[in-house]
Amino acid sequence: MNFETITEPTELILVMAFADPTRYAKTCEGKTSREIFDMMSDYFQLAGDIVEGVDGRIVKFMGDAIFAVFPEDDPAKAVAALRQLKSEVEAFFGSQGVESELRIKAHIGSATCGPIGTRTQKHFEVLGQEVNATAMLPRGDFVLSDELQARISS
Repeated sequence: MNFETITEPTELILVMAFADPTRYAKTCEGKTSREIFDMMSDYFQLAGDIVEGVDGRIVKFMGDAIFAVFPEDDPAKAVAALRQLKSEVEAFFGSQGVESELRIKAHIGSATCGPIGTRTQKHFEVLGQEVNATAMLPRGDFVLSDELQARISS
């Protein structure tokens, strides 16, 4: 699946994930705004390399959190990438002198994706009830919905 080829609203089954590092405020303590910017740039690039490495896409960055999607064809590969993301991001923040855990919630379901925005500035977005269901999963270290666990087991 190449998300770049989607030019109009398209409904797909996707593995969807929210990843949110803990202790972000602590991570930023004592740093200049430029140091924070550079650190976050490195973190986002690291996350992008991992997600895009398995044909996923980071839909958006929300402060320090990430919303990413993966094709439905290999949910186990998507979950493996999320585990790698957790491990490498935690090591990255550790190298910055801050203990941070990357909390991940992941689900599989139908959503509509495509370009959306103002008349002059569009960006790729993923919307739908299953995105909301992903966000509403219980807090935890690494949470997979029952639906995603069932797909991996089958």
